[in-house]
Amino acid sequence: MTIKRFDGTYYMSQPVLSTAYAIEEIFHNVHETLAPDSAISMQGADAILNHYQYLSDEKYGFTVSAQPSLKKLGKSLLESKPNKAIAVLTKATETYPESAFAFDALAAAYAKLDQPEKAVESQQKAVELSGELVEFWQRKHREKLEKYQQALGGH
Repeated sequence: MTIKRFDGTYYMSQPVLSTAYAIEEIFHNVHETLAPDSAISMQGADAILNHYQYLSDEKYGFTVSAQPSLKKLGKSLLESKPNKAIAVLTKATETYPESAFAFDALAAAYAKLDQPEKAVESQQKAVELSGELVEFWQRKHREKLEKYQQALGGH
């Protein structure tokens, strides 16, 4: 239960503020990314996917994406458990095969692990999939591809 005081507001505006805050609280899970050290994330990618499937099917009735939590977990594992990080990020691309952002995250992981061939391959897929995105993201994905291709040329 969350309690919110509206000190300094007029009595008549408090029901409006309460309603807005209550709606935000109800849909909190939709926008919050699981922390890598959360009980669910520590169980791995499948636990994250199961959690978001529960939120989608049982709690909300609409799809809630696990992608941000998968990417956050994968990125957090890069230093200590690189193979597990790649497995988590690969699971994200398998679960969201139409997501340029999932492939972009996988490419960034490969680049950080000094695997430019795989970084280029994943980033090319991100560029292909970014056609439906706004120009800003299309440009970002292309710029990263060029960077990874330059790194590949240096190997």
